[in-house]
Formats: sequence, C-alpha cells, structure tokens
Amino acid sequence: MALFRPGLIAQLASVLLVFPLVVLLGARNEPRVGSQGIYDSLGKASYCVYVLHRPLAALLYAFVLQLSGRRLEAFAPWGGLVFLAGLTAGALVLTDMFETPARRWLTRRPGRKGEGPLRVLNGGDQPLNL
Repeated sequence: MALFRPGLIAQLASVLLVFPLVVLLGARNEPRVGSQGIYDSLGKASYCVYVLHRPLAALLYAFVLQLSGRRLEAFAPWGGLVFLAGLTAGALVLTDMFETPARRWLTRRPGRKGEGPLRVLNGGDQPLNL
C-alpha cells in the first residue's frame, strides 16, 4: 500500500480481503526460533506506534511543508518508508525506556494484593465511594 495510491476498489479489497487474510495467516503460523525476539519487540512497540503515528505524521507534514515548500506526498514512497522505519525505531526505544519501566512500577506499587487503584488513591483506609 505504501508503494502506490490505491483507488476506492483497491482500498475496499484491502480492507475486506487482504488485511483479514494477513491476520489469518499470522494467527496460524508460529515464528521460527531465531525470529521470536524480533516479533516480541515489535509486538511490545506496536502500541507506541499506534499512539504516536498520527501526531508525528502531522508534525512531519507541517515541518516538511515549511522547510521545503512541498507537500509530503511529493516524497512518496521513500518518505513514508523512512518515516515508518524511524517511527518503529523510536517506538522500540520509548517502549524500553518509558513504557516497560512504568508498567513494571505500576504493577509493583504499594498496596495489598487485590486492592484496586481507587482504594490506594484514597489512602487505603476504606473504599472510595463514587
């Protein structure tokens, strides 16, 4: 999809046929032993990619337009591929440096086992009534 500009029929075919087939094939196959780490890392970074791709693309679009006077589409497909590679690399770094430690800290925070976050926020004396 990054290498051509699909029309309406190609977009519908992609959404209704190609993408579900890719998901089905991915769900039915296990990664080889040597590639398991790559898939684990990309899986962990996928949420970061999902959260950041739109705002970063908008910033890049404005930056390229301001700097060169040309729209971002003028650099297709290579600009998109470079953006995707940079976004994925950045997501891997952010996941390792911020998301994983924050998740680890949140799961080990003080409080009794089974205690919900509202009880901890309320000082732990009694449940917080909303």
